[in-house]
Amino acid sequence: MKMRPVFLSLAIPFVLVLAGCNMPGVGGTPTKTTAAVPAIGQPTASGSESSATLSAPTASAAPASETPAPATETPAEPVGPTSTPAPAIVQIPAGNPVTISEIHMIDALQGWALGGREGAQDHVLVTEDGGLTWIDVTPPEPDVGAKAASGFFRDTQTAWVLYYPEEEPYLGPRPMPFAVWSTADRGATWERSDPLDLEFIGSRRDPPYLAFVDGQQGWIMARLGPAGMHRYPVYLLHTADGGATLEVMHDPYESAYLQSCAKSGMAFGDARVGLVTIENCPVDGARIHWTQDGGLSWSTEGVPPPSSTPDLFQDSFCASFSPWLFSPDQAALGVRCTLYDGDNPQTLSFLYRTQNGGATWESLPYPGGGLYFLDPQRGWALGREIYWTADGGQSWVKVKQVAWDGQFSFVDDDLGWAVARTEAEVALVRTQDGGATWQIIEPQVAP
Repeated sequence: MKMRPVFLSLAIPFVLVLAGCNMPGVGGTPTKTTAAVPAIGQPTASGSESSATLSAPTASAAPASETPAPATETPAEPVGPTSTPAPAIVQIPAGNPVTISEIHMIDALQGWALGGREGAQDHVLVTEDGGLTWIDVTPPEPDVGAKAASGFFRDTQTAWVLYYPEEEPYLGPRPMPFAVWSTADRGATWERSDPLDLEFIGSRRDPPYLAFVDGQQGWIMARLGPAGMHRYPVYLLHTADGGATLEVMHDPYESAYLQSCAKSGMAFGDARVGLVTIENCPVDGARIHWTQDGGLSWSTEGVPPPSSTPDLFQDSFCASFSPWLFSPDQAALGVRCTLYDGDNPQTLSFLYRTQNGGATWESLPYPGGGLYFLDPQRGWALGREIYWTADGGQSWVKVKQVAWDGQFSFVDDDLGWAVARTEAEVALVRTQDGGATWQIIEPQVAP
């Protein structure tokens, strides 16, 4: 029998930091042109016509033509009576408040969210009124143990959702069932993929990544925290049929690709070209992983040092993050370098852009924080200081300083939402002037 290496997870259990908002934030007069915004009041109690049809998601039966698993992978026959399947996650009753943990808006009124009660992230929700009220469309995932959801939300109708444990197993990886739920009708019905057994999926500290380029082709990276010697194991899964079946492209026990250093983001530009950013890696400079064959093989490449500070990579610890692939050739990502000088470390951030698939890179200083782009020219640098660019990062305009950390979703230059977090609370907020002012939304489940 083939002996598999043991991964000893050194990850400290993740403590979810809740957040509250000092909503218009602190300091700084906005420098971006703004318009007067009426305050958002209490959520409306009225539901939409479609809420009745979306209130009870159903799962489709697996196709009769499914290929059975090989005999070696079939679970042993139980000795005692067959156990009763666990009940599905119970939907939140209409009219109840709901905490939004992640928001992904598609247009001014329609969008998706992950959330639940008291900080949970196990419910899938849709909105038709800009986030004031939400319809619970959670798939019939078995309600077993503490778990959280991740998702990829392609448009108003199409989404993929998977579940993973809240925390990594204390004694290391162990086989666990894994499946992906998919919907093409805004959560009215869900289909579950053929299940796989994986030895880890993710945790709230290291959640899995999902990326789809159309309704059929997608990738999932299941992640484990540090396993020693700068090893951060991953599974890379692929689907070519919209999530009905999953193929393990790379597993940490067989593949040398993607297994070292922590992965900080994943993006695909089409069915062949993908990009993974890297952090916590003890090498000079910032590195990335590229694939040109749909994830079958990956090359590890270093981006050149910034033209403004050519010696920076020799004297600092650097990481890449926030990958964006606007096309197979056109990409953007962030690079953050920390210079340690006594007790006063200094952090420098750079926007890297390529127009030719990474053959050459342009580096531009930027204010730091996560990158969020609407297109190759328009986007934000999102931290506690919010900046806007309209020229692809050549220049940045400070929009606001806030007193919270956020997960953001914008649909145009002005309209956006954020899940705002401080040490004590979490709130859903909205801006109608590109981030210059924010108003609190008090979301509830639509009747």
